[in-house]
Amino acid sequence: MTTVPIHGTTVSAGEGSHFPSELVEILHRHREKQEEREVVGLLWQDEEWVFAGETGQALIPNTDRCPSRGW
Repeated sequence: MTTVPIHGTTVSAGEGSHFPSELVEILHRHREKQEEREVVGLLWQDEEWVFAGETGQALIPNTDRCPSRGW
């Protein structure tokens, strides 16, 4: 059985469950992304750019590189 905590409750998939296991997997991946965003939130630099890097910093306009990703 797979369980995923959502807002203080637990969503489970398995026998007798009302949730398909595919949905629980999607919710689990979504929660992981939310946790990543929470970490980035601590590092966020609000420079008011329309197009910004993952932590709000300016992109390098004359390249197709993203310094925060190392490419």
